[in-house]
Amino acid sequence: GTGRTVNINVMLSQPGEDYTGGGIFVGHADLKPSKGDLYWYPANYPHKVGDVLSGTRHTFILAVKTDEMSRLVSDFWVRAENNFAAICGSGDPPTTPAKDVPPKWHMLRGEHFTSQGREDEANDAYA
Repeated sequence: GTGRTVNINVMLSQPGEDYTGGGIFVGHADLKPSKGDLYWYPANYPHKVGDVLSGTRHTFILAVKTDEMSRLVSDFWVRAENNFAAICGSGDPPTTPAKDVPPKWHMLRGEHFTSQGREDEANDAYA
């Protein structure tokens, strides 16, 4: 593998104005980013950009590498999980019904769990 841990993308072009086609698929999700949107996903997660049919699609991409040991000892991931839980209203029981949580938040939470190797929780978050 590449040793990358996370891909971070910033959409620099506006779909429908600057280009057509070129959709981004992460896992089974068809993301619909607009110009200026930032999205991230684990680098080992299946992802693909569709063919650009017209115009030019520009995206700024950061491929982040981390040392596994530093990632394990960092409290970043604990803070990130707490932030996702707060955003999604997760808890026991959840404070916000799943139907009321914006779809992109489900995607972000699922990506977070996937990056941690917590596939069952990721699948629940995507649902």
